[in-house]
Amino acid sequence: MATESPRIVSLFERIWPGLGALPRDQQIAGIGDLLSFSYSLPLAGAGILWLAHSGSLPWMLPRPQIWLMMGLLYLALQRLRIFLMVEVRARRYGTFDGSLATLVTWAGLLTVGPAMLWFPALYHSAGFLRNMRRANSAINRWNALRGLTTNLAGDLLAPLIGLAALRALGGALPLPDLGLPQLGIAVAAVLVGAAADSLIHLPYMVYHLWAQRHWVGAAHSGPMVRFFITALVMQHISEPFGPLAAGLYSAHGLPAFGLAMAAVLLVALLARRASLAIESSRQHERILRHLERLGRAVLSSLPSLENLKAALAECVEGMFPPGRLAIWLLPDEILYREGEPWEPQLLPLLPWLLRHKEAASFTARTPLPWAENGRPHPPAILAPIIASESGETVGGIYLELFTLAQPWDRRSLAQLEPAVQSLAAQVASALQQIQNYQRSLELERISQELRLAGAIQSSLLPVEFPRLPGWQLAVTIEPAEETAGDFFDVIPLEGGKVGLVVADVMDKGIGPALYMAISRTLIRTYTLALGDRPEMVFYATNERILKDTRANLFVTAFFAILEPESGALRYANAGHLPPLLLRAGGQEPQVELLKPTGIPIGLTLETSWSMAQATLGPGDVLILYTDGIPEAQNAAEEFFGEEKLLEICRRHAGLSAEKLQAAILDAVHQFRGDHPPSDDITLMVLRRDRQS
Repeated sequence: MATESPRIVSLFERIWPGLGALPRDQQIAGIGDLLSFSYSLPLAGAGILWLAHSGSLPWMLPRPQIWLMMGLLYLALQRLRIFLMVEVRARRYGTFDGSLATLVTWAGLLTVGPAMLWFPALYHSAGFLRNMRRANSAINRWNALRGLTTNLAGDLLAPLIGLAALRALGGALPLPDLGLPQLGIAVAAVLVGAAADSLIHLPYMVYHLWAQRHWVGAAHSGPMVRFFITALVMQHISEPFGPLAAGLYSAHGLPAFGLAMAAVLLVALLARRASLAIESSRQHERILRHLERLGRAVLSSLPSLENLKAALAECVEGMFPPGRLAIWLLPDEILYREGEPWEPQLLPLLPWLLRHKEAASFTARTPLPWAENGRPHPPAILAPIIASESGETVGGIYLELFTLAQPWDRRSLAQLEPAVQSLAAQVASALQQIQNYQRSLELERISQELRLAGAIQSSLLPVEFPRLPGWQLAVTIEPAEETAGDFFDVIPLEGGKVGLVVADVMDKGIGPALYMAISRTLIRTYTLALGDRPEMVFYATNERILKDTRANLFVTAFFAILEPESGALRYANAGHLPPLLLRAGGQEPQVELLKPTGIPIGLTLETSWSMAQATLGPGDVLILYTDGIPEAQNAAEEFFGEEKLLEICRRHAGLSAEKLQAAILDAVHQFRGDHPPSDDITLMVLRRDRQS
């Protein structure tokens, strides 16, 4: 288990105020930089003083050409650095970069003497100034100081110790030839210098191994040990070839030396390309693995924003090289954030995101479009998150990369752009799933409400009809949706009279269903209050609807009061389809239409209805219906029509009320086929028996 180390943190906070507030990994790295700086500073100072008093200037003057050539080779090989990134523990990487420049350093030392070391001194000093100019935090500044002192100690003091060993072993300087004795002594001096350099870096390595085991609580230190050993070997593996190059120069002159250095440059170029390819392949494999994990996590979890955040936290960490990563929804809702505690400034990125549909990368030297000043910045990639359906920008991904061993130039950043774009697409897909799921939940909720509304509406319709001796009554309603705008009613009245109502609210859905319930209640209420005056019932209903509602809907209704004994029918028709009155007596029934006696209910207060009368004799049939029957459509969008309805009614006029109703509905259903209903259907058939 990891243990707290407040004592060491408080100790170094005296030098670096605020160290204790940093995350644990940054505290470890920061203390490592302070420790390394504290012991390497005097070593670097000793190396500079030793070089200054080594009499290096007289070595330069007789050989300026070879000295300059060595310097140019040193700079060229430093540009062709190779690097190594190793996962020393879960999602934590150690980085090393080196070059074949140490080979040239020893070749130069054995050719032009200590004067060669001024190139490493100037090179590291220039790099330090560049890093300090770009440093935007105490972490970066202390890292730059540690890098300067350890590099100077390793590249000045260690080679000077090696030269001292060369002299002690009786070696000649410059190297006189390719003879085995002198080459052996020179190689021994190189090994002494490499050992001195390893000792300079040893405390830094030991500290990190201790922190890994006792502070972080890592169970195994093997990966870090192997990383340090590999880094040391790579740093010094080319140095024994330095004496060989110096011997070539002494024995065969500048052409042979130049040919050997050309081979070294080629090897360095190939090694750099190989390290770039290896790291690119490793990054690609890691990114694919994380994207696959993220896809599985999103698919296996319930679509929600919280689950998406959890999936990102689980699967995205460590997906990209070390740096900072922010994934957010516009304007500033963070879905995921990685890196040391930081508050990304997202609003300045918004104009750029809204103008672009693809990811873009920015090297440390490329001005940021959203930044007002041209201050140095870390390499970065920015990608919009585009909604799958609308194509609008709904968020963004900002990746800011730390400058480690791997160089973040335009090419290497461009290789990361597709990965960031793929992550943005995966987040957009997850957001679409969330939106679709929320829609389905909303549709299910609405569907449940509609089913409940339909059940409530059905409960308003009569299920038991008054007994009418000598009469047959069949009535049905088929809603086109869960709720209907149609309704019917059979109202028992005093003296054995019966009120018959068929009505249709103009529209479908919840609103018309509520309007239907109100209309049905008002018609029934005023019928019981006003008796057998259907025109007055419509008048009172119309007045109350217009005063109490503002729905801009209207109702067509047919309301008749039947006297069963005489067959007298007093009715009012408020703009409804004329019911069909089939007269019996001839070979073919005659059809009478009970036409409207006024306009629909709910249009205006300035209206009234008249009452009309009819009489149903034995065998007569009254058919009341809504426009869902004549306006039924088939797949060819043809209408059923009133003529077809009349034809069916005439053909089956002699059937019972129930069978006539079934014949009409069967004809409508067969005509419509699989085409969905366009409107509600209400059908009421009233038949007077012939013996009544």
